[in-house]
Amino acid sequence: MTGTVYCYGRIRRKAKAAWGYYGQRITALVVRCWLSIVFCGLDMLMAFLLFDRSITPRKRPSVFFGRVFFGLVSAGLLAGCSSSFPNAFEAQLADHLTETGAKMYGAYWCPHCATQKEYFGGAAARIPYVECDPEGVDNQAELCSELEITAYPTWIIEGEYYTGTQPLRALAEASGFEEAIADENQIENKGSS
Repeated sequence: MTGTVYCYGRIRRKAKAAWGYYGQRITALVVRCWLSIVFCGLDMLMAFLLFDRSITPRKRPSVFFGRVFFGLVSAGLLAGCSSSFPNAFEAQLADHLTETGAKMYGAYWCPHCATQKEYFGGAAARIPYVECDPEGVDNQAELCSELEITAYPTWIIEGEYYTGTQPLRALAEASGFEEAIADENQIENKGSS
């Protein structure tokens, strides 16, 4: 049970970091529903195996396999929604932005910052983010005022300021991500020839 609570807390923290307050609430609801389905299925299995001999043999497999199927499908959906593939465009772009020194300046309460993080999906925790609100966690309000950040989110990429929510393609172009991918593909093609 302790491991389940730890996992649940970890999933909620990741959801809050990636999608903000409402993402955390929706994820909490999904996880709670999934856990209740799993535990309900376990209860039904125990009752089926130990106590309930009044069910006819013909009905037993359909109830059992139906619950197992539903549990596996929901577990797969939950795992698919909360993970990010390391080779996904969003994850590669987030890593590239970090490597090139680009930074996103924002505030924890900013809905546009939350939208920007949603664009990155499961890779939102990888983006180089600087908290500018003095009440935010790990804030760097002094740095934000030195850089004259007045709107959120503001991206600084190679010395250029980009304010507002930016499409991923615009961030890729501004940081030279697409050229880096093209160069990497050329190197791989030369190595395989």
